[in-house]
Amino acid sequence: MTEIAIGGLVAAACLISAVVLFSGHGVFMVATLNRMDPAERDASYDVPRACRATGVFALVAGVAVLAFIALKYAALTAYLPEAVLPAYTVAMIAAIVGTLVWSVSHIEKHCKREVPAKGGKGKGKTRRR
Repeated sequence: MTEIAIGGLVAAACLISAVVLFSGHGVFMVATLNRMDPAERDASYDVPRACRATGVFALVAGVAVLAFIALKYAALTAYLPEAVLPAYTVAMIAAIVGTLVWSVSHIEKHCKREVPAKGGKGKGKTRRR
């Protein structure tokens, strides 16, 4: 039962983080953005959009942990065979890693802003940072 309590705390932390990130105010939770100077961050990234993309990851992680807790509880109370847990654990880890990869690539591809090229002098040239 201890793992259920710990899992509940992890799921609650993920879901609370998701709510903060979906509001667009969780920039301090996004590693790429919290290391940047605020002026550089606002010029380089669409911050609310990047926060929402990270919120999707937190939401998927929280829901996956909640589903694992439900399966573990069902296995402990004899409603579910114990053999289901390893298969679900592999699926949960794959879902979390897949969502993490998607979140990072989405932030890099869709949340970065175009920055004018140095020395372009208004010729319309832009480069990705």
